Amino acid sequence: MEEQKENQKGSLLFLIFIIVGFIFASIGAGFALYTQHLKKVCSESVTATVVENVRIAGTTNRGHTKRGATYAPVFAYTYNGENYIRQSNSSSYPPKFFEGEEVEILLNPENPEQYYAPEDDTIKILYIVFISLGSFFMIFPLILLIGISSGKLQCVSVKETRTYVIGKKS
Repeated sequence: MEEQKENQKGSLLFLIFIIVGFIFASIGAGFALYTQHLKKVCSESVTATVVENVRIAGTTNRGHTKRGATYAPVFAYTYNGENYIRQSNSSSYPPKFFEGEEVEILLNPENPEQYYAPEDDTIKILYIVFISLGSFFMIFPLILLIGISSGKLQCVSVKETRTYVIGKKS
């Protein structure tokens, strides 16, 4: 009976790992798909100037500021005679761009406020990290399961703990 409960706990742990992995991989895939969408619809190249780097303060769940602030560039650009000023959705530390720097951005001709900066690889790094972590969390328990079921790995249950004290003989 006890062994069955331990097997259920182990199965639950495997399932939790796989679910967490799936969630991480899905978030990474979402970032990747969004980036691909932007690359597809943003075809018009314009030169933008970084007018500011907005400090994005990290906060705790109680609203306190914590160290680790990042900076999001604010781009100013002109398209079809209209001036636009847009803050990037991605931020980094240190800032990716310097104030006054000219950067090529690609914008959506149907919606000039939608753009992406090919030089900004922050989102790419995020989706690689999320997909990698998600894959690890999904694959690792499967490798363990295969190893255990093939007999190459053993699942050991420790029921009794003993403490030994090593000291000088009197």
